[in-house]
Amino acid sequence: MSDLDALIQEHDGEYYPTDYTAAHLEGVVLVISAIEDQAVDEQVSADAKQQGLPVNVVDKPSLSNFIIPAVIDRSPIVMAVSSGGQSPVLARLLRGNWSR
Repeated sequence: MSDLDALIQEHDGEYYPTDYTAAHLEGVVLVISAIEDQAVDEQVSADAKQQGLPVNVVDKPSLSNFIIPAVIDRSPIVMAVSSGGQSPVLARLLRGNWSR
């Protein structure tokens, strides 16, 4: 079993090894697109927004209607680092530096 298969099974996820269609959004409550194909990312974003779904297209804030900040939990202090979707890698690196 591949790492991807194990992750999907562990979290009751779904994987579609086919081309994207709007039917993939049926019954979902949140959409994250990490396809890295501009045309497909644009279509996923448009379809999700048309259905009133929150959508995050990784590294493309103009196609997203929400962002996911990097969370640093050093209880009792919790912080979120966000670049507003402009530089998620930098936000993740900053979070990693706080982990030390």
